[in-house]
Amino acid sequence: MRRSVLCALLLLGRPALADEPGLAPPPPEEPGLVRPTAAKKVRSGGGFWQPRERGPRLKLGYRTFSVGEMGDRDARYHCFDLDVYIYSGYLRGGLGLEAGAEDSERDNFVINGVINLGAQYPARITPFVDFTTTIGVLRRDVLDQDLVNLAYSVGIEGGAEVFVAGGVLVSVALGWRRQVFRYGGDDQVETVDVYFDSFSAKVGLGF
Repeated sequence: MRRSVLCALLLLGRPALADEPGLAPPPPEEPGLVRPTAAKKVRSGGGFWQPRERGPRLKLGYRTFSVGEMGDRDARYHCFDLDVYIYSGYLRGGLGLEAGAEDSERDNFVINGVINLGAQYPARITPFVDFTTTIGVLRRDVLDQDLVNLAYSVGIEGGAEVFVAGGVLVSVALGWRRQVFRYGGDDQVETVDVYFDSFSAKVGLGF
């Protein structure tokens, strides 16, 4: 009798086999139930070349360039402009207004409407190239004559815009500009279009 009891206790106390029903190890957790600490961390992208949805919308800028005068003299103009970009993806296009004056005691000034067409790579650092054309009026004091002439220009500028914080950007560009203005147009002087080539530089702030 005692042997039967001991055998029964030994059978009940032996370790369970893994393949016995009801004693298998618990299945691994489902992917959707993985604890947050075990989930793989995803690094948020913040690189300089991470694509943005679009480039600039509006820029207020300062541009300087030269216009040739009589006597082999170059007059340097300092202009402020406002550019609004109607489309600003990998291609961009916009309209603007430019106004400025010569850095002399004379009251020479220029007022232009601006059209910009170009290409860019919209990112935190956005490189771009713009083809720019302007049309407006140029006032010059030539030999004590007050001349206000139709003026236009064509040019190209390349640079970069850096989005620094909250969508605010700073912009730097260098380029070339051909300024053309109409001279004459009376009984004594035949109408001629005079042009002058100049390097241009521009800095801006926008969003």
